[in-house]
Amino acid sequence: MDNKEFFIDCDGMPVHAKLDFPKGERDSYPLLIIFHGFTGQMEERHIVAVKDAANRAGYAALRVDLYGHGASGGNFADHTILKWLNQAMELVAYAKKLPFVDKIYLAGHSQGGLTALMTAGMLPGEIAGLIPLSPATVEVYGARKGELFGVKFNPEQMEDEYLLPRKNRKLKPEFFLTLRLLPLERAVASYHGPVCLIHGTSDQTVPFDYAKMLAGMERKATGDFTFVPIAGADHNYTGDGQLDEVTSTVKNFLEKQL
Repeated sequence: MDNKEFFIDCDGMPVHAKLDFPKGERDSYPLLIIFHGFTGQMEERHIVAVKDAANRAGYAALRVDLYGHGASGGNFADHTILKWLNQAMELVAYAKKLPFVDKIYLAGHSQGGLTALMTAGMLPGEIAGLIPLSPATVEVYGARKGELFGVKFNPEQMEDEYLLPRKNRKLKPEFFLTLRLLPLERAVASYHGPVCLIHGTSDQTVPFDYAKMLAGMERKATGDFTFVPIAGADHNYTGDGQLDEVTSTVKNFLEKQL
């Protein structure tokens, strides 16, 4: 089958997508849907590398730009985790209708990893496997404390918008309020399929302690859990050989599911 770039309508909003197939024509393929992170997009080095790993494992890969990011519709300032989750669930529904798809897997980096965790918990019977890559669970815990991305807020006295000090971007209060009440723990407990959690031990964006906390929850939720710390890696695995370790882990996990 031919690779293609296109747009998917998600509740009236165009979602930019790229679908890439492995070598060798077959009637059906397992599909890995890949979500980027906060301020990211589908062409980031680590996202493309995960796509390539999936193809080498014999999977089709669907990359998308979620609401307010990349070439998709929506303004960045208006995006929330709920909008991402709505699109993620619609993308799963879209994938289920593709005639060549036999199973659906999710992978996501950072806020995309959080999105993948939540989506698997909401659609546990439809997701065959899950790969959270440095998932931004810190967003949930930070929002619950009223401080996230260097922004302090009071849920009872929200401002009209917030400027992110290090990003020079603005967000609406809904971004923080929806994260604050996100049922992360319940979603993790609801998904019992195979999970491969990958996280850099020197991540400053989502500190490694959050990965260890999530690993504890996953061990209670599923009997098929793999936790792979990437020694010395930052949030995007930029050190020598670190991304190769990530992609090797992804490929091995996916091949194990075949």
